[in-house]
Amino acid sequence: METEQKYLLHLLGAYLQKAEPHSADEVDWDVLLSLASIHNVTGIVGYMGKQHKLSQNPKLNGTFRSLCLNTIVLFTQRHAMAEAMMQKLDQAGIDHILIKGFVLRNCYPVPELRTFSDIDMVIRQEDRATTHNLMLSLGFAVKTDWEPVYSYYRGNEYYEIHTQIMEINVSEKADYQSYFANAWTYTTPVSDHSFRFTPEFHLLYILTHIAKHIHGSGAGIRMYMDVAAFLQHYGSE
Repeated sequence: METEQKYLLHLLGAYLQKAEPHSADEVDWDVLLSLASIHNVTGIVGYMGKQHKLSQNPKLNGTFRSLCLNTIVLFTQRHAMAEAMMQKLDQAGIDHILIKGFVLRNCYPVPELRTFSDIDMVIRQEDRATTHNLMLSLGFAVKTDWEPVYSYYRGNEYYEIHTQIMEINVSEKADYQSYFANAWTYTTPVSDHSFRFTPEFHLLYILTHIAKHIHGSGAGIRMYMDVAAFLQHYGSE
């Protein structure tokens, strides 16, 4: 493993554990920041560089600051948009379960640094047509229309809406589709129409989702960070 790969993992681990990272004397920051970009963790690297003064280079310190603050600004914008969307779903009487990044961010030391390009949610099959009409009425365009996954975008807002969260069997060792078809059984209410998975079920889903990505296109380091952050957050339970 290259120096920059090792140090990136070290930085991310120190961030999750709220620990002081060791010095970065031999690190090529251009290489490390490129890796961080690939894995969507530049905000965390910027935060660690800024907070722990990992460089004496003023230009690099400016980069750290920009990466951190830009990530927080983008998060704040998308979070506000997502909250408005949840209100629209509530008003329309559409039950929905928020999953993955939008929920997992709360397991991180600084939630605003856990980026997400899309927001995933689960709806009931019988609410599919109502949800579709709502999204169109709000000015969203359809990107994917493939049962059981639908996606909509409007500007830099992107929602992936599922009627089922596991559309394939990752391996022949278990019937993943049937197990995760019972998703609504493992929820707790947040509001009249908004729900979250129980921690145990969400963890099983996260692990299976990683396996699905490995089976297909591959899994980046942030997916594994989600597991580490989740276990750290819920470990005592």
